[in-house]
Amino acid sequence: MPAFASYPLPIGSIGLAFSGKDVPVVSSIAPDSPMMGLVEIGYTFVSLTLGTGVCYEGLSTKELAQYLVNKAEDHERVLKLEMTMPSYILLEGRGSDFSSLVVEERNMKPTVVGFDSSSPLKKMGARMGMVVSSVELSDGCKIVGAAADEITEILSSESIKSIELIGADEDMPRRLMRLPKFQIVDIPKGSTYDLGLDLQENPAQVMKSAGGIGVREGMVVESLSLVEGHIFHKLGAGMLADLLDSTAGSSDRRLSLVHASLMQKNCSPFAEVSLPQEEVGLALSGSPAMIRNVRPSSVLSNLGLEGAVVRNIKFPDGPSFYELSAADLADLMQESEGIEGRTINARLAQDDDVDDTPTYDNETPSSKYDEMPSVDEDTADSEQSDSIEPVVDEDTDPYMNTEGHLDIVLEAGKLHCAFAGQPPTLTKISPKSALYGKVDVGRKVHTLTLVGGAQYYDISTVELTNALKASESQERRVLTFFKEDNDDDDDDAPDSDGENSYIDVELPTGRLGISFRGKNAPAVVYKVQDDSPLPQKIKDMCVDTLSAGGAEKIQLNAREVTDIIKATTDMPGRVIRVRDPDSQNFKTLSEVVEIPVQPGSLGVSFGGDPPVIRSFKPGSQLEDKVPPGYYLDSIKNPADGYCQSGMTTKEAVGLLGFLNEQERVLVFKNKTMAPSPKEEIFPENKIVTLPVGKLGISFRGKTVARISRLHEESKLRGLVYISMEVVKISIPGGSKFKGLGAADCAKVLADTKNTEGRILELRAPSADGVSTAGGESARN
Repeated sequence: MPAFASYPLPIGSIGLAFSGKDVPVVSSIAPDSPMMGLVEIGYTFVSLTLGTGVCYEGLSTKELAQYLVNKAEDHERVLKLEMTMPSYILLEGRGSDFSSLVVEERNMKPTVVGFDSSSPLKKMGARMGMVVSSVELSDGCKIVGAAADEITEILSSESIKSIELIGADEDMPRRLMRLPKFQIVDIPKGSTYDLGLDLQENPAQVMKSAGGIGVREGMVVESLSLVEGHIFHKLGAGMLADLLDSTAGSSDRRLSLVHASLMQKNCSPFAEVSLPQEEVGLALSGSPAMIRNVRPSSVLSNLGLEGAVVRNIKFPDGPSFYELSAADLADLMQESEGIEGRTINARLAQDDDVDDTPTYDNETPSSKYDEMPSVDEDTADSEQSDSIEPVVDEDTDPYMNTEGHLDIVLEAGKLHCAFAGQPPTLTKISPKSALYGKVDVGRKVHTLTLVGGAQYYDISTVELTNALKASESQERRVLTFFKEDNDDDDDDAPDSDGENSYIDVELPTGRLGISFRGKNAPAVVYKVQDDSPLPQKIKDMCVDTLSAGGAEKIQLNAREVTDIIKATTDMPGRVIRVRDPDSQNFKTLSEVVEIPVQPGSLGVSFGGDPPVIRSFKPGSQLEDKVPPGYYLDSIKNPADGYCQSGMTTKEAVGLLGFLNEQERVLVFKNKTMAPSPKEEIFPENKIVTLPVGKLGISFRGKTVARISRLHEESKLRGLVYISMEVVKISIPGGSKFKGLGAADCAKVLADTKNTEGRILELRAPSADGVSTAGGESARN
């Protein structure tokens, strides 16, 4: 039989929050609520009786909240609740908050049978008799469907982030463990055995972790970092175990682990090794240099470097040298002794690649480790060069993926390279670039994958450049290049007439001795002077694309080509593509161009309706990105999905200023296309943590508070939008206010303006309202 309870209500707020679409259910209880200890989370509303004798039943959550607020002065109110158990509760807190929780097996389910009455769990809504569905740990690991004894062990030994409780009648989920995507663990002294690690596979996967060091079973080891600055990546189980054993006396070791789904199988291990300032103690041979052995007295001994091939040597704030021969590398290391911060990047030998017998060029095995193969003075000049071209060995390259394409993981920051053509082709690499030494000039981009999972396919050079710039702050972006024998998406494909009809010409700096003609695009190469550094065969061909400084221009007439070439005369790496006049493969501009921009000024001026860029200021974010004749059609906030289109110049400038502190995406359209209709798209829901103090926000609406104005000094500009409706205001401690009109909403915010951690929950407007670009109402 269901149990009911009736509660005479005191005057004023009762500190209860309700939720539920059909029937109001108690969802939280404020710490200072007069109902604390009487009412439990999960109780269901039955009726509200007023002092006049009027009884309300079947109220919605919103209606109940309104009646409780409007009738707060009625001291004869009676609230009737059914004493039901909630079907779900999420307990979130610090690890110590869960210390008093007692779980036992009841009806084959891990059931809550006790916790301290003073425990924070009480305020969170924990109920006796509920069942533990899952436990999430502080590192992101989540254990679902565990038994009571396992949960008890977790509570006593792990740092808890949250616990999910379900009703006793709910079905228990099946047992599983959801590993975190990433994990970083500082490991103490000890060998692999001491640490309780069982490692298998390549790269090494943790099959068992019994040493209590916090490593999750099933995770894959991406790298091991040592105190000296060495970092070993993608080691197989045997190599990692050997390295852990040889460094067992060190307490400053760190494992970086990833979820198995994020790690490619059977990839080549490599190491970033910090070189000492004194003699290194390496025996080298071959080209590129291979480490044949390491002197036992060297600080690099016992690191498993024997058989490793040195990919590059780097100097702090200086150049890097790639694929050096043994003689060149030995000379360079000797000449740079005393320099702090030197590092080498070496592809490590697999277990079956290592030859345990050291050999030396022109030496017997008894020679000194640091005496390297000699170089004949007569041949030295021919063997050395002023610039070392990076070489990528596809058979052994650690960046190659299973499809034969090349995956390069990018660090945050600028890429320091240039692209041209379609698909984007790498035309220049700076020594500062993360691509230097990993990919050759001439490789074509297949895909760009961002951290959130967004992928760019069939991307143009302009789109790629914009996407790379917009994501500069992100770590672990992946830039994928086509395998070298790719022809499917290659721009070298023949034209419809069956012949290759284009030529890519790199433009040197300085005078070119070339002229163009044509008022309309494409410009025609009219003359190539005899002393021009450019080939004569491009005469009478038409300009398809012109790439300079990472920007690609298309559909250019003679004047535009000439202006760009003159403006970039001192810029290296420029590339012009010309085609036969009758080619059908001239590149055309996309009708719609989306450009991500960073917070801050755009450095442009707009005019006209629809808005068109009239001028660019020096350093403008949009310079060389917006094609001529394109207008601003819409503005998006990628963080929450907000979008406004069909604006006048005044409205667009106002909205750009409103979103000035946010990343934005500007959508430009060709003038031949009709503008999008006037429309404002809101996020379905928006949750904002409110700062303390005056917010500078106004509302209107008797029954539902809507944002009507955001003042110039408002702290919420760019975070919320005009016309969005207030769903709930949550105050730390458990108080939640729903169903508020404008006056009540303003009063709650004003009364709690000095409270930190307030949460404002909004939803998209249910009817047309004032645009975010303007609007007025009485200030509250």
